Amino acid sequence: MFPSELPKKQVSVQWDDNLRLIGYQFNPPRIEAGESSNLYLAWEILGYTALNEKMFLQLLDSRGQPVGQQEVEPISRKMYRWRDSGLILEQHPIRPVEDLDADLYFVRFGFFDPATGQRLPTYIADNQPTGSDELIVGPLYVSANGIDPTAPQHYRHAWFGREFLLQGYTLTPLDESTIVKLYWQSLAPTDINYTIFVQLLDSQNQIVAQTDAQPLQNIYPTSRWQPGDILAEQFVLPISVQELFAGNRLVTGMYDLSTGARLPVYNSRDDLLSNDMFQLEP
Repeated sequence: MFPSELPKKQVSVQWDDNLRLIGYQFNPPRIEAGESSNLYLAWEILGYTALNEKMFLQLLDSRGQPVGQQEVEPISRKMYRWRDSGLILEQHPIRPVEDLDADLYFVRFGFFDPATGQRLPTYIADNQPTGSDELIVGPLYVSANGIDPTAPQHYRHAWFGREFLLQGYTLTPLDESTIVKLYWQSLAPTDINYTIFVQLLDSQNQIVAQTDAQPLQNIYPTSRWQPGDILAEQFVLPISVQELFAGNRLVTGMYDLSTGARLPVYNSRDDLLSNDMFQLEP
């Protein structure tokens, strides 16, 4: 991959006055546990920088737990390769450990002063501070022991607005509860960080059990999803898997927490479904 072939995933996040990230991409985006991938970062150089902070990169699992870390040399030491008002494409090898579980993984990175540990803040358009000192990019898909982290147990398609496609779900029984994992594909970008709900309803449409959550522990909210991303999010319902479909209905939906408004839901025939939710049938 060369600077003329910019990464497909586009962002606009700035560190310092002269350094803006405009894109990223994992190549390859899917690996087996023990294999490596490369994270390509496309930088727009707004001017010469004397930035002496080092870059940190942390590999995170889908729960946001670090499973690997590396540090790289300060940006200013690479400036001989850069020019004002130009683009540069950096490559960072990502080498997960061999015993990783099949999962979605992300890379959290930023810049820090080696002497003090203080991190540089990030900015968006018009130099507006984000309130953060890091950026999380992903996903990197890691398969292990024949398990594909993007393949649901049950394929059930539904469209949420025109932004998201629900591809299916997987049920994992625990002693007295059930893990419901939903698999989503991003179809179009959105500025809204949607919340996902999973409800178990009885024959009278009364809620038997419910759980709501921002996707992926909020490390990769829906406003960051890129078209083509496949994401999986799990919910725990305090009810056994045998009771899930014993006269009950398992449903899911998405809503904007700031307004309570739900995304409309359409089935495979493009019919608008009632109550803006989709039933997960066995």
